[in-house]
Amino acid sequence: MLRNAPMPTLLDAALLPFKNAIISDGLVSVMPIIFGPNSKADFKEIYMDAKRNGEIKARI
Repeated sequence: MLRNAPMPTLLDAALLPFKNAIISDGLVSVMPIIFGPNSKADFKEIYMDAKRNGEIKARI
């Protein structure tokens, strides 16, 4: 779905709470915005801080 999109990519999506999970309705739109290197570094730092603090929970 996002194979040709540059990363990171800004998305418009509906996230829905369901029981103990957050699900998507399947409709995702890619926004026409390109992030520069400073933004990418900031996003990575925010992500790594959240990961170190146990704030990211993933279940497949």
